[in-house]
Amino acid sequence: MSEESIFEEKLIYIEGKTEVILTNKAVTATLTENALTWPDGGEDGGGLQSLLLDDVVGASIIEPEGDKSLPGFVVNAYPLVRPRGWLAGLKKPRRELQEYEFACESVATRSRWIKAINNILSGGRAEEEETLAPRRLQILLNPQSGQKKGRQIFEAVRPLLEKSYLQFTVIETSYRGQAREIVREMDLSEVDGLAIVGGDGTIHEVINGLTSRADWEEAILTPIGTIPAGTSNGLSKTLSEISGEPYDPISATFAIAKGKVRPLDLAIAEQNGRRFSAFLSLAWGLIADVDIESDKMRFLGPIRTDLYALMRIWNLRAYKGRFSFLLTADTPLDPTTDPAANQENKWQAIEDEFILFWAMNVTWATYDIKAAPDAQLSDGAMDVLVVRRGVSKLELLSALLKSAKGEHIFLPSVEYYKVCSFRLEPLTSRGILAVDGEPVDYSPIQLQIYKGMARVFCT
Repeated sequence: MSEESIFEEKLIYIEGKTEVILTNKAVTATLTENALTWPDGGEDGGGLQSLLLDDVVGASIIEPEGDKSLPGFVVNAYPLVRPRGWLAGLKKPRRELQEYEFACESVATRSRWIKAINNILSGGRAEEEETLAPRRLQILLNPQSGQKKGRQIFEAVRPLLEKSYLQFTVIETSYRGQAREIVREMDLSEVDGLAIVGGDGTIHEVINGLTSRADWEEAILTPIGTIPAGTSNGLSKTLSEISGEPYDPISATFAIAKGKVRPLDLAIAEQNGRRFSAFLSLAWGLIADVDIESDKMRFLGPIRTDLYALMRIWNLRAYKGRFSFLLTADTPLDPTTDPAANQENKWQAIEDEFILFWAMNVTWATYDIKAAPDAQLSDGAMDVLVVRRGVSKLELLSALLKSAKGEHIFLPSVEYYKVCSFRLEPLTSRGILAVDGEPVDYSPIQLQIYKGMARVFCT
């Protein structure tokens, strides 16, 4: 056995899923932390076939089909398949199921192979004597998110979950705020992660359910995965871009099944004596007006925000307010301390009439708007975009068109600040404030960013 090898045993690769009988010849296959490799054409000839474990989600038993069948197992993989043909340039790559079936000369050999593969997938070692337990997922399904296709989307990704080395249960919500209630009362010792089939509003509920618990400091470290079923899906799009994955429910579910975790900044908001968490954004002015007021056009799907944005640009509103902030460049990023503490002399303020104010915690505000191209998952900062009164409607329209690629930040009317704490005080009597796409009180609000406070599934 070479130094790089983890595990070697005899097996038979079943090509074309034909029945394997006792006369078949087994070959020596090698399992490392990165791949399963076996001779192609037997021990004495041919090359090697290799299956990358980065694409594998689980291994499981195949029941024998006859008296002469050998004990078998299947390795389930979801490689990224790139389209072919003359229309390939118009199609996006996607992850598709590929099953690799093997047979072994004994049940004991089969058990060793399955244990070795699944232990590696669980973060352990192939040669461990004990079989590591599968990860346990609690899935929260919101059937009312977006265009109300949550159930349909979940049924499309269920086979991937069932073929993965994990266990899952599903709870379907039936009213607004229920996800928060469920998570707040849940026994988190029984789960290793939460998967949300819904939109950013449902994620907001779950995160605030975790931070409202008595054991919130431990609870907020529970990994969260998102399977996009909402209208905007800003966090899901951000995670797919970081992972280099296509933006679709299958790829999002694949990331959850793989179980890799990254830290995510959270903002703690204070308003009217109430504290709550934000993971995505705070919007005021044009952005909040479009997001909230266009809700009455939800039946149009994602296009509703584009249409309403055009209407609001034509009938432009300005809002007077005061934006006070502490730049990250002026503050050491220490996740264990209050970033605004003892920094009073470094605070800056802008009082003016604003067309829009948009504070982003992640890169994508929606699946098609790259609002904050410089934002990072865990940099201890929020990226604030400001546009003041005096901007032309034509330049606002240009900003809207350029935002799909994040190029709007280069326009002269768009100001960009990286802050670790800020306070927004509306000085007009009417308007809308939205946190994570949800309306909050129209009154002064302060946000403080905490580096790496939460955890998300992200390959």
